[in-house]
Amino acid sequence: MKEMWAVVEESLNNKGKHLKLNEVIGVIQQEEGRVNPPGNKNMRAHWVEAVQRSVTQRLKNNLEGKMGSLPSQADRVKRIVVEDLTSVKNYLVCSYPRDFEVFWIYLSAYHQGISEWLSAATQRDLETNDIYFILDWNSNVYCRDILSRPEISPLVNPYELGPLLTSDTRTMLEQQYVSLVQQRVSHRLEEELKVEQDRWGQMMRNEDLLSGFNGRVIQIMKPHIDRAPLISEGFGIMLALSCLCCFSDFLHRFHKAIERFYLEQEGLKEMTEAFIYRIISVVNCCPPFREFASRMSQLAKGDGVDLLSQAEGSLDRITTFATRTLSELILHDIKPFSKKLLGRRWLNNSDACDGIVSVLGERTAALRKLSQGPYQAAISELHRRILLELVRPLIQGKISCTTSKTRRKVASKLREESKQLGQIFSRLESPQASLDQVVPRLTEILVLEDTASIQMEVGMLVSDFPDFRKRHLSSLLDVRGLWDPSCRQQILGVLHDLEGADALPPCRSAPGFFSDIGITHDTRCININLSRASQFGRRTLSRFSHRGRNISSPSGDGSGNGEEDTQL
Repeated sequence: MKEMWAVVEESLNNKGKHLKLNEVIGVIQQEEGRVNPPGNKNMRAHWVEAVQRSVTQRLKNNLEGKMGSLPSQADRVKRIVVEDLTSVKNYLVCSYPRDFEVFWIYLSAYHQGISEWLSAATQRDLETNDIYFILDWNSNVYCRDILSRPEISPLVNPYELGPLLTSDTRTMLEQQYVSLVQQRVSHRLEEELKVEQDRWGQMMRNEDLLSGFNGRVIQIMKPHIDRAPLISEGFGIMLALSCLCCFSDFLHRFHKAIERFYLEQEGLKEMTEAFIYRIISVVNCCPPFREFASRMSQLAKGDGVDLLSQAEGSLDRITTFATRTLSELILHDIKPFSKKLLGRRWLNNSDACDGIVSVLGERTAALRKLSQGPYQAAISELHRRILLELVRPLIQGKISCTTSKTRRKVASKLREESKQLGQIFSRLESPQASLDQVVPRLTEILVLEDTASIQMEVGMLVSDFPDFRKRHLSSLLDVRGLWDPSCRQQILGVLHDLEGADALPPCRSAPGFFSDIGITHDTRCININLSRASQFGRRTLSRFSHRGRNISSPSGDGSGNGEEDTQL
């Protein structure tokens, strides 16, 4: 009997005629068909065992003493399996009767042998690449590179074979891989952040400050994110959630690092330009980071909503902080000119506005280095802050216009400078074009004489700027010297009616415009019938009231040392 099974085991090596194999097949058939006395009914099972032994030995011969790396072993396994199954198809299938299903028997034996080899590999001390290699072999490589080969694929049904690894083994490997990746990603993200922080403190050319930090950070996670779904959808979800968790924690630390760096650099005004480029480098990371976080959340199939919200929250805070910082740095250079707005000599010369325009031209060139989203946010914030510099002294009563001629002159000057600034921000492609309506609206309230027209203009102003409040309007009426209690009440009543009816429309401009203008004095209505007072008396009371406010109230929100109060 041993000689018979030895023939079976050697048959894979013989590519020609199989005379002895034919004799073995005849013996098996004879034994199965013999009745008296009954033949050995286990001959077919013994033949299957002989096939299995021959397959096991061939795999062992190709792996024994040549352990090497998993990929090198896998290449040898693929080669021998494809060669042997091709030989079975070309030389052995025709030698056996159909009912022996010889190709299926050999295929099953190789499948079992590969399964044992792969399962044994899982017992090693594996790195992430090795674990992924095993998972990939189980899910993709085996079917693609062996079972789907055109030489043998017509005779193969992969679904009948089943997976190489058990579900428990596969789950164990997936969890092990996710755990190792999470540790590695967290460590590498921390290292990359430290390297970037070191760069912030180095003296570099401005162009060199625009680093590829975001690309390096994303590349730490991207290979894992890209290939995990190729194993299975569930594995892709697990890994996406793990990386998104690491990324969310990293973005939180990134935000805190930026704030610390800003506090360390605060006051070093001679480094303004370099600091601007550092801030640009930081905020330019936000759009690709946001896109990558969104992609990981999509791969997580809804399970990463909370983590995505945390990541986007950190990115929003970074963008807001950076755009506000850029605005403050530019406003610092503008301050010597902006404090002259509505000052004693402002009405008769353009030095203040010309200075602001010059600084904007110099400083905003660097902002073009920003990517689209942060650029729009930065320009929007700068647009808002510059117009606040123009509007704040008016609302806070830095100037007083008690004659229609003076009001028209002041209004014309404000419109001219507002238009000039608006043209600059139009060239800068500011998305907040509606901000340019604030000065025309205010100047209309300043020059109109008809109460009904003023009421209509107030309503339109509130429509565009819902944070415009009674205290702002009352102060503006003080500036124009409107003391008649009846007229004031009618005009102020427009805001009362809108607020009471909850009729304020959604804000179409930058949020928080007038809410950033504090009123540093109490607006007063004189409790007498001014309509009966002489024109001389009204002017005297107006001037007296204004002088009293200047004496009793400190200036703030843009009114400080070096600013000039004007009474016209």
